[in-house]
Amino acid sequence: MNDFPSDSAIDCEARVSGPDDPDFCAETAVFEIDRLCDTSLASCPGHLGPLLMGARNVLWPPRVQLLESGTHPANSFVAGSDKARQHEAGFTAQLGLIP
Repeated sequence: MNDFPSDSAIDCEARVSGPDDPDFCAETAVFEIDRLCDTSLASCPGHLGPLLMGARNVLWPPRVQLLESGTHPANSFVAGSDKARQHEAGFTAQLGLIP
C-alpha cells in the first residue's frame, strides 16, 4: 500500500498515553499497518501492538510491512538471512534437537 513519502522520516501515529491524549508519539515510524477503506498507519516498534489491537479498520489477519524494505528494526531477524539461520541453529542445539 505505502501511502507514505519515501524521502523523509515519518513519525509514529499513535497517541502517547491512549486515544484521548492530544500528544502523538515522537518516535520514527518503522512499520506501516494496512487498513480497510482507510489510510495506512505508521507505527514505531513500541506502538505496533497497541495500534494493531486498537486502531479502527485494521485488516485481520493484519498486514504489516516495513516502511523501507532495506532496513530492519534492531534485534530483528530476516527470514533466510545468515543471522537468522545461526540463531535458529543455536536455538535448536539448546533444545537438543537435531537440525
